[in-house]
Amino acid sequence: MNFGFGDPTAGALYTFAFYCIPTTTTIAPPTLVGPVVEYVVINRYDTANATLDQTQQLYKDGAQGLVASLTPNPTGSPVPLACAGINDASETIWASAVPAICSTTISPSASVTEALCGLYSRLANTPLPIYAPSP
Repeated sequence: MNFGFGDPTAGALYTFAFYCIPTTTTIAPPTLVGPVVEYVVINRYDTANATLDQTQQLYKDGAQGLVASLTPNPTGSPVPLACAGINDASETIWASAVPAICSTTISPSASVTEALCGLYSRLANTPLPIYAPSP
């Protein structure tokens, strides 16, 4: 229910935070809204999709969810590219989106940014701007 986020109240707010590798030094998080949900980007790079590069595939996956493909899962898992395997030991993190050591500087990789921008476009509650071509 509610993807495991608990509160079914409409308008509940959460902060998505890209997972980082903790160190022995405690780093105070910035002021956040609602519970923090840490995430990683699992490897669903479709090597057979020559029309989209990695950043485009990450944006599309964030915006539309995992897309079906005839390409086998890059991890060798029998789980198709359009699915995520819960407790599947063969799941891997997208190679260019590997978590870094936690620090006070927030600097996600371009891959993480693309996935997050796609997700934002799917979850934003404001309409996207419409651009008219210049005359």
